[in-house]
Amino acid sequence: MVEHFFQKLTKITNPQNPRTMKKAILFLLFLTTTNSIFAQLYVDKDATGSNNGSSWANAYTDLQAAINNASAGQQIFVKKVLTTLAPAL
Repeated sequence: MVEHFFQKLTKITNPQNPRTMKKAILFLLFLTTTNSIFAQLYVDKDATGSNNGSSWANAYTDLQAAINNASAGQQIFVKKVLTTLAPAL
């Protein structure tokens, strides 16, 4: 699959054809934009969504799950939770 991608990229980045060069630039711009959209993961122990870390509503409920599923360059945001300790009896 990677070889196919590079073969296709080589074909469309032919400097003799400015039209295909524009397509290549737009494609690379799309890839970099898409990567930045998914650069964050969210963790909230009280989230009730799909538990995939894509937003606060769909946040992971476990920090270790977010760490295990994070890719290089992804940031993990953890919701601050204030805990009040009960007095010892």
